Amino acid sequence: MPEPPNPSRHDVGELTRTQEMIARAGFTVDDALWLAPTDQSILVAAGCEPGGEGTCTGDCSNTGPN
Repeated sequence: MPEPPNPSRHDVGELTRTQEMIARAGFTVDDALWLAPTDQSILVAAGCEPGGEGTCTGDCSNTGPN
């Protein structure tokens, strides 16, 4: 089960070091993929949860990301 972001375990330097190593290896770093866990600019939760038929508050079909 994936864990939600936990800002109390966040080491600011980890993201920077990881991005530097990716760049050093010759790859382009997409900054939008390396945001701190406190950043809320990208929605990361669906508007529905498992619970049976009729409990979904959004599109819970398997047609793509929810």
